[in-house]
Amino acid sequence: MSYRNLFEGIFSACAGVALTMLVVLTVGDIIGRTFFKAGIIGSMTIVTQIIFPMIVFFSLPCLARTGGHVSVDILGRYLNRMPIIKFVDLFVSEVFLLLLAVGAIIRIVAALEGGYGVVSGFEVPILIPYGIIFLGAAGGCIAHYVWRRSK
Repeated sequence: MSYRNLFEGIFSACAGVALTMLVVLTVGDIIGRTFFKAGIIGSMTIVTQIIFPMIVFFSLPCLARTGGHVSVDILGRYLNRMPIIKFVDLFVSEVFLLLLAVGAIIRIVAALEGGYGVVSGFEVPILIPYGIIFLGAAGGCIAHYVWRRSK
């Protein structure tokens, strides 16, 4: 097993676990609200602040490796034939992911220095969602770069 497969597998497994957690938490909340008139406290915050970012950002390395990254397809059949356009497209994707990772680190540092280290009323530490964004974006950038270099 290569390091690339291991790297992608770890992120894919984390995204898969997050998707499973999303389903279990949502079903549990619906059952609680329907039959017991009380849902799971903080389930919406956990879903929006932790699980959604895990699914989105931990899927980036897998998408980068399979070439399934998001792209705008305006005259794609014609422009993608030009090597410089392919290079610019890939380079811009990597720079965007890198800037996203750096932005997450800046947000974490600013929040911790400012003394407001929680998100939402459920008091989710800000390190968790922005840490997930950083790990996923940095992993996606690395995977995208490695995928581009191997082609």
